[in-house]
Parts: sequence; structure tokens; C-alpha cells
Amino acid sequence: MTLPIYLQNIIKKINPNIVFGFDDAIFIDSDIKYVQRLNHIIRIAKAVVIGNDYTEDYVKQFNNNVLSFPGPIDCGKYTPRAEKKKPNEEIIIGWVGSDSTSEYLKLISNLLKELCDEYSNVSIEIIGSKPIKSLGKKCSYKPWDLKTEVENIQNFDIGIMPLPNNKWTQGKCGYKIFQYMATGIPTIASPVGINTQIIENGITGFLAKNANDWSEKLKKLINDKALRIAMGKASRKKAEESYSFEFSTPKLIKCLQLLTQKKPIN
Repeated sequence: MTLPIYLQNIIKKINPNIVFGFDDAIFIDSDIKYVQRLNHIIRIAKAVVIGNDYTEDYVKQFNNNVLSFPGPIDCGKYTPRAEKKKPNEEIIIGWVGSDSTSEYLKLISNLLKELCDEYSNVSIEIIGSKPIKSLGKKCSYKPWDLKTEVENIQNFDIGIMPLPNNKWTQGKCGYKIFQYMATGIPTIASPVGINTQIIENGITGFLAKNANDWSEKLKKLINDKALRIAMGKASRKKAEESYSFEFSTPKLIKCLQLLTQKKPIN
């Protein structure tokens, strides 16, 4: 929750060098007082840091000093797993998130259950959500825990991010994709918002726009271990080169330096 406007103004008087950052389209379907506070802090900030074009367009209504970069992801923390042979060439299709976003899994839950029924070595693993009946019995659930999150994601063979296409999801910043990529996992995601910019279709993963796409792309990766490995390596490389702390930190430092010199950041 953003601070009341009068407190924002007090802070501005104490130190005018305010840099404000936010994720997601928090201006969508929010209380009018909240939106007023949000718009005010955007106006008075020296710069605003956001993660995608959709939120950038909103911010630029009030402030042109915008620094946009997706992520970043800690590639030192999120690393590929040590190669271990799984029993019976088990393949895990995984998802990480929260109860509030697990609703999106229902978009493809029947399809995922059908794949698990068709392939004896395929199962689903969900981190951070309560059980979803329509996913069937070959689905395991783990609570989200900072200490075990990386290890659990490393256990995936394919990462998924289904999304509906609406104003809220247009503002998502694709963090789950970055988590999958940094851990060297190929991703299949809906072509919504920034997902279309993060995923290099056919190289680091696949974009799936409908049920047929999801089924085709999942089967392609299930049936081709070499492709999973190649896409996983390409994903890790892309994460290191374009979305890592090492890539993003210098951009933020340069932005702060320009602000102290009272220069525009773009």
C-alpha cells in the first residue's frame, strides 16, 4: 500500500530524490484512494522503475523518467540442477506461484491430467498452491518456502505459466519464467504481455495460445529429452545475459547517478 499523499509530500521535502518502483498492474481495479496515492507518488518521484511496457505506458501519463527492465533474477541463487538420472525417466511438469494465481492453472488442468494419464512417467508438481481437484491424482503439492524454493524448481523438467489475457495479466512481469530460465528449465507460457518478449519461441521455450498448442508443445518436450536439455541451456544463457543482477544492476546504478546530477535517465 502506498503512503498517504501528505506523508509522500513530507518525504519529498526531506529528500526530493525519490525513486519509486512497482510490479504488476496495481492500478487496475484498485480503490480510487489507492490509485490517487499511486499516481501522486509517480508524479513526484525523480524516477520510476517498472518491469514491462504495459506499466510503462501507464507511468508515462504522469512521469517520463522511467527505467524499465524485466526481472531481475539472481542467477547465483537460481542455478541448474546437477544432472541426475531419474527413475523410469520420470518427467515433472512444474509450476510455482501462490493460491491467488493458481486459478490460472485451471485453464489447462484437464489437459495436464490427460497427459499424466497418457504418459506413465509424467507427473505434475505444484509449489505454493492448495490442491486443485481437476489436476488429478498424479499431482503433488509443496508449500512455498524460501529455503527450499530453488531445490524444488530444480526438480522440474518443464516449467509452465498459463495466463488468461486481460488487463491485469498484461501487467504481469513474468517472474516465474525467469525462475525457470535461470534454473535451466524450458518454459511453456501463454503469449500474454511480457511473456512474448521473454520467451524466444522454439529456442528457450514455447508460447501456447490455446489447448491444441499446449498439448502439442508439452508432448514435444515430453518426447524429446535432447530438446528439453537444449532449451534449458539456451534459457540459462538468456537469463545470465539479459535478466541477471549482473546485467540489471549497472543500469540501475547509472540511473541513480544521472538523478544525482539532475539529468534525465532516458
